[in-house]
Amino acid sequence: MTAHQPLDESTQLRQSRTPVKKLLLGGLGLAALVGAALWGAHWWSVGRFIESTNDAYLQADSLSVAAKVSGTVSEVYVTDNQTVSVGQPLVRLDVRPYQAAREKAEAAIRAAEADIARGEAELEQHSASIAQVHAQLEGENANEQYAAAQVKRYAPLAQSGAETQERMAELRNALRQASAQRAAQAAALNVAQRQLHTQRAAIEQARAQLASAQASNRQSQLDEQDTVVYSTLAGRVGSRSVRVGQYLQPGTRLMTIVPLTEMYLTANFKET
Repeated sequence: MTAHQPLDESTQLRQSRTPVKKLLLGGLGLAALVGAALWGAHWWSVGRFIESTNDAYLQADSLSVAAKVSGTVSEVYVTDNQTVSVGQPLVRLDVRPYQAAREKAEAAIRAAEADIARGEAELEQHSASIAQVHAQLEGENANEQYAAAQVKRYAPLAQSGAETQERMAELRNALRQASAQRAAQAAALNVAQRQLHTQRAAIEQARAQLASAQASNRQSQLDEQDTVVYSTLAGRVGSRSVRVGQYLQPGTRLMTIVPLTEMYLTANFKET
Protein backbone atom coordinates (compact mmCIF):
# COMPACT_ATOMS: atom_id res chain seq x y z
CA MET A 1 0.00 0.00 0.00
CA THR A 2 1.38 3.25 -1.14
CA ALA A 3 1.27 6.15 1.28
CA HIS A 4 -0.23 9.60 0.08
CA GLN A 5 2.38 12.18 -0.67
CA PRO A 6 1.78 15.60 0.87
CA LEU A 7 0.45 18.32 -1.59
CA ASP A 8 2.68 21.23 -2.37
CA GLU A 9 1.77 24.75 -1.30
CA SER A 10 0.60 26.02 -4.78
CA THR A 11 -1.73 23.10 -5.26
CA GLN A 12 -3.32 23.66 -1.88
CA LEU A 13 -3.85 27.40 -2.69
CA ARG A 14 -5.60 26.59 -5.99
CA GLN A 15 -7.87 24.09 -4.36
CA SER A 16 -8.83 26.61 -1.65
CA ARG A 17 -9.74 29.35 -4.27
CA THR A 18 -12.00 27.16 -6.33
CA PRO A 19 -15.06 27.28 -3.99
CA VAL A 20 -14.72 31.08 -3.65
CA LYS A 21 -14.74 31.55 -7.43
CA LYS A 22 -17.75 29.35 -7.75
CA LEU A 23 -19.58 31.38 -5.12
CA LEU A 24 -18.68 34.67 -6.79
CA LEU A 25 -19.71 33.46 -10.23
CA GLY A 26 -22.91 32.08 -8.82
CA GLY A 27 -23.67 35.38 -7.07
CA LEU A 28 -22.97 37.40 -10.19
CA GLY A 29 -25.17 35.12 -12.25
CA LEU A 30 -27.94 35.36 -9.73
CA ALA A 31 -27.63 39.18 -9.63
CA ALA A 32 -27.70 39.35 -13.42
CA LEU A 33 -30.74 37.11 -13.48
CA VAL A 34 -32.53 39.28 -10.90
CA GLY A 35 -31.53 42.45 -12.75
CA ALA A 36 -32.79 41.04 -16.03
CA ALA A 37 -36.05 40.05 -14.36
CA LEU A 38 -36.49 43.51 -12.87
CA TRP A 39 -35.68 45.19 -16.18
CA GLY A 40 -38.11 42.91 -17.97
CA ALA A 41 -40.84 43.68 -15.45
CA HIS A 42 -40.20 47.42 -15.77
CA TRP A 43 -40.21 47.25 -19.55
CA TRP A 44 -43.43 45.24 -19.53
CA SER A 45 -45.23 47.62 -17.20
CA VAL A 46 -43.66 50.99 -18.21
CA GLY A 47 -40.95 50.84 -20.85
CA ARG A 48 -43.00 49.36 -23.67
CA PHE A 49 -45.34 52.38 -23.44
CA ILE A 50 -42.54 54.97 -23.79
CA GLU A 51 -41.63 56.28 -27.23
CA SER A 52 -38.35 57.94 -28.14
CA THR A 53 -37.35 60.16 -31.03
CA ASN A 54 -34.37 62.18 -32.24
CA ASP A 55 -36.64 64.82 -33.80
CA ALA A 56 -37.18 67.06 -30.73
CA TYR A 57 -36.27 70.62 -29.84
CA LEU A 58 -36.89 73.26 -27.18
CA GLN A 59 -39.33 76.12 -27.78
CA ALA A 60 -40.57 79.20 -25.94
CA ASP A 61 -43.47 81.60 -26.66
CA SER A 62 -41.55 84.76 -27.44
CA LEU A 63 -43.03 88.27 -27.20
CA SER A 64 -42.46 90.86 -29.92
CA VAL A 65 -41.90 94.34 -28.45
CA ALA A 66 -43.32 97.17 -30.59
CA ALA A 67 -43.62 100.94 -30.36
CA LYS A 68 -46.97 102.44 -29.37
CA VAL A 69 -46.25 105.96 -30.65
CA SER A 70 -44.18 107.44 -33.45
CA GLY A 71 -40.91 109.21 -32.86
CA THR A 72 -37.15 109.15 -33.09
CA VAL A 73 -35.24 106.69 -30.89
CA SER A 74 -33.10 108.61 -28.42
CA GLU A 75 -31.85 105.75 -26.22
CA VAL A 76 -31.65 101.95 -26.33
CA TYR A 77 -31.11 100.46 -22.88
CA VAL A 78 -30.54 96.76 -23.73
CA THR A 79 -28.28 94.67 -25.95
CA ASP A 80 -28.69 91.32 -27.69
CA ASN A 81 -29.06 88.28 -25.39
CA GLN A 82 -29.35 90.51 -22.32
CA THR A 83 -31.58 89.22 -19.53
CA VAL A 84 -34.39 91.64 -18.61
CA SER A 85 -37.02 91.73 -15.87
CA VAL A 86 -40.65 92.82 -15.83
CA GLY A 87 -40.99 96.61 -15.99
CA GLN A 88 -37.40 97.21 -17.12
CA PRO A 89 -37.07 100.07 -19.67
CA LEU A 90 -35.94 98.92 -23.09
CA VAL A 91 -36.15 101.91 -25.46
CA ARG A 92 -36.81 105.66 -25.12
CA LEU A 93 -38.19 107.87 -27.89
CA ASP A 94 -37.83 111.63 -28.21
CA VAL A 95 -40.42 113.00 -25.76
CA ARG A 96 -40.29 116.68 -26.76
CA PRO A 97 -43.12 116.64 -29.36
CA TYR A 98 -45.47 115.04 -26.85
CA GLN A 99 -44.46 117.48 -24.13
CA ALA A 100 -45.32 120.33 -26.50
CA ALA A 101 -48.69 118.71 -27.28
CA ARG A 102 -49.40 118.38 -23.57
CA GLU A 103 -48.53 122.03 -22.92
CA LYS A 104 -50.75 123.09 -25.83
CA ALA A 105 -53.64 121.07 -24.41
CA GLU A 106 -53.12 122.59 -20.97
CA ALA A 107 -53.21 126.08 -22.50
CA ALA A 108 -56.45 125.20 -24.32
CA ILE A 109 -57.91 124.03 -21.01
CA ARG A 110 -57.09 127.35 -19.36
CA ALA A 111 -58.56 129.29 -22.30
CA ALA A 112 -61.79 127.27 -22.24
CA GLU A 113 -62.12 127.72 -18.49
CA ALA A 114 -61.68 131.48 -18.94
CA ASP A 115 -64.35 131.52 -21.67
CA ILE A 116 -66.75 129.65 -19.40
CA ALA A 117 -66.14 132.04 -16.51
CA ARG A 118 -66.59 135.10 -18.74
CA GLY A 119 -69.71 133.64 -20.33
CA GLU A 120 -71.27 132.85 -16.97
CA ALA A 121 -70.57 136.39 -15.74
CA GLU A 122 -72.12 137.87 -18.88
CA LEU A 123 -75.06 135.50 -18.54
CA GLU A 124 -75.70 136.69 -15.02
CA GLN A 125 -75.50 140.32 -16.11
CA HIS A 126 -77.75 139.64 -19.08
CA SER A 127 -80.29 137.92 -16.86
CA ALA A 128 -80.42 141.06 -14.71
CA SER A 129 -80.94 143.19 -17.82
CA ILE A 130 -83.79 140.94 -18.94
CA ALA A 131 -85.44 141.32 -15.56
CA GLN A 132 -85.18 145.11 -15.94
CA VAL A 133 -86.66 145.07 -19.45
CA HIS A 134 -89.43 142.79 -18.25
CA ALA A 135 -90.29 145.25 -15.47
CA GLN A 136 -90.32 148.10 -17.97
CA LEU A 137 -92.65 146.11 -20.20
CA GLU A 138 -95.06 145.61 -17.34
CA GLY A 139 -95.00 149.39 -16.76
CA GLU A 140 -95.74 150.05 -20.43
CA ASN A 141 -98.57 147.53 -20.32
CA ALA A 142 -100.04 149.44 -17.38
CA ASN A 143 -99.68 152.75 -19.23
CA GLU A 144 -101.36 151.32 -22.31
CA GLN A 145 -104.23 149.94 -20.26
CA TYR A 146 -104.66 153.32 -18.53
CA ALA A 147 -104.63 155.21 -21.83
CA ALA A 148 -107.17 152.78 -23.30
CA ALA A 149 -109.40 153.23 -20.25
CA GLN A 150 -109.21 157.01 -20.62
CA VAL A 151 -110.23 156.83 -24.24
CA LYS A 152 -113.11 154.53 -23.40
CA ARG A 153 -114.19 156.82 -20.58
CA TYR A 154 -114.15 160.11 -22.52
CA ALA A 155 -115.48 158.83 -25.83
CA PRO A 156 -119.17 159.02 -24.77
CA LEU A 157 -118.58 162.47 -23.32
CA ALA A 158 -117.07 163.67 -26.57
CA GLN A 159 -120.01 162.27 -28.51
CA SER A 160 -122.48 164.09 -26.25
CA GLY A 161 -120.54 167.33 -26.49
CA ALA A 162 -119.55 167.29 -22.82
CA GLU A 163 -115.92 166.90 -23.81
CA THR A 164 -114.02 168.53 -26.63
CA GLN A 165 -112.66 166.68 -29.62
CA GLU A 166 -109.22 168.09 -28.89
CA ARG A 167 -109.27 166.26 -25.55
CA MET A 168 -110.21 163.03 -27.26
CA ALA A 169 -107.45 163.51 -29.79
CA GLU A 170 -104.93 163.94 -27.00
CA LEU A 171 -106.21 160.80 -25.28
CA ARG A 172 -106.05 158.73 -28.47
CA ASN A 173 -102.55 160.04 -29.15
CA ALA A 174 -101.50 159.05 -25.62
CA LEU A 175 -102.93 155.57 -26.22
CA ARG A 176 -100.98 155.20 -29.47
CA GLN A 177 -97.77 156.28 -27.75
CA ALA A 178 -98.37 153.88 -24.86
CA SER A 179 -99.03 151.04 -27.33
CA ALA A 180 -95.87 151.87 -29.27
CA GLN A 181 -93.75 151.97 -26.12
CA ARG A 182 -95.29 148.71 -24.94
CA ALA A 183 -94.48 147.09 -28.32
CA ALA A 184 -90.92 148.45 -28.22
CA GLN A 185 -90.36 147.01 -24.75
CA ALA A 186 -91.83 143.67 -25.83
CA ALA A 187 -89.43 143.61 -28.80
CA ALA A 188 -86.51 144.53 -26.53
CA LEU A 189 -87.47 141.70 -24.20
CA ASN A 190 -87.64 139.26 -27.09
CA VAL A 191 -84.18 140.33 -28.32
CA ALA A 192 -82.75 140.06 -24.80
CA GLN A 193 -84.17 136.57 -24.39
CA ARG A 194 -82.69 135.50 -27.72
CA GLN A 195 -79.33 136.88 -26.64
CA LEU A 196 -79.71 134.92 -23.42
CA HIS A 197 -80.10 131.69 -25.42
CA THR A 198 -77.10 132.66 -27.55
CA GLN A 199 -75.03 133.30 -24.44
CA ARG A 200 -75.98 129.91 -22.99
CA ALA A 201 -75.05 128.22 -26.26
CA ALA A 202 -71.66 129.99 -26.17
CA ILE A 203 -71.10 128.68 -22.64
CA GLU A 204 -71.99 125.15 -23.75
CA GLN A 205 -69.58 125.49 -26.65
CA ALA A 206 -66.84 126.63 -24.27
CA ARG A 207 -67.57 123.63 -22.06
CA ALA A 208 -67.32 121.32 -25.08
CA GLN A 209 -63.99 122.91 -25.96
CA LEU A 210 -62.88 122.37 -22.38
CA ALA A 211 -63.82 118.68 -22.56
CA SER A 212 -61.97 118.34 -25.88
CA ALA A 213 -58.87 120.04 -24.44
CA GLN A 214 -58.98 117.80 -21.37
CA ALA A 215 -59.22 114.71 -23.59
CA SER A 216 -56.28 115.96 -25.67
CA ASN A 217 -54.33 116.54 -22.48
CA ARG A 218 -54.99 112.99 -21.27
CA GLN A 219 -53.99 111.58 -24.66
CA SER A 220 -50.80 113.63 -24.74
CA GLN A 221 -49.94 112.40 -21.24
CA LEU A 222 -50.42 108.79 -22.37
CA ASP A 223 -48.32 109.41 -25.49
CA GLU A 224 -45.63 111.00 -23.35
CA GLN A 225 -45.57 107.93 -21.09
CA ASP A 226 -45.48 105.58 -24.11
CA THR A 227 -42.25 107.15 -25.36
CA VAL A 228 -40.54 104.76 -22.93
CA VAL A 229 -41.02 101.10 -23.89
CA TYR A 230 -40.95 98.69 -20.94
CA SER A 231 -40.62 94.92 -20.83
CA THR A 232 -43.84 93.19 -19.86
CA LEU A 233 -42.20 89.87 -18.99
CA ALA A 234 -38.91 88.45 -17.77
CA GLY A 235 -36.66 86.83 -20.33
CA ARG A 236 -33.80 87.39 -22.72
CA VAL A 237 -33.54 89.91 -25.56
CA GLY A 238 -33.40 88.51 -29.07
CA SER A 239 -33.74 89.79 -32.65
CA ARG A 240 -33.04 93.39 -31.61
CA SER A 241 -33.49 95.62 -34.65
CA VAL A 242 -33.93 99.07 -33.06
CA ARG A 243 -31.11 101.61 -33.23
CA VAL A 244 -30.57 105.14 -31.89
CA GLY A 245 -31.74 107.76 -34.38
CA GLN A 246 -34.22 105.43 -36.04
CA TYR A 247 -37.69 106.90 -36.71
CA LEU A 248 -40.47 104.58 -35.59
CA GLN A 249 -44.11 104.31 -36.46
CA PRO A 250 -46.70 102.80 -34.08
CA GLY A 251 -46.45 99.02 -34.32
CA THR A 252 -42.82 98.93 -35.47
CA ARG A 253 -41.17 95.81 -34.02
CA LEU A 254 -38.18 96.65 -31.86
CA MET A 255 -37.01 93.31 -30.44
CA THR A 256 -38.16 89.98 -29.08
CA ILE A 257 -38.26 88.86 -25.45
CA VAL A 258 -37.92 85.10 -24.89
CA PRO A 259 -39.17 83.87 -21.48
CA LEU A 260 -36.55 81.29 -20.52
CA THR A 261 -38.54 80.08 -17.49
CA GLU A 262 -41.44 78.99 -19.72
CA MET A 263 -39.60 76.84 -22.27
CA TYR A 264 -41.15 73.56 -23.43
CA LEU A 265 -40.12 70.54 -25.50
CA THR A 266 -41.61 69.75 -28.90
CA ALA A 267 -41.03 66.17 -30.13
CA ASN A 268 -42.09 64.64 -33.45
CA PHE A 269 -42.68 60.87 -33.43
CA LYS A 270 -43.02 58.51 -36.34
CA GLU A 271 -46.54 57.48 -37.19
CA THR A 272 -45.58 53.83 -36.71
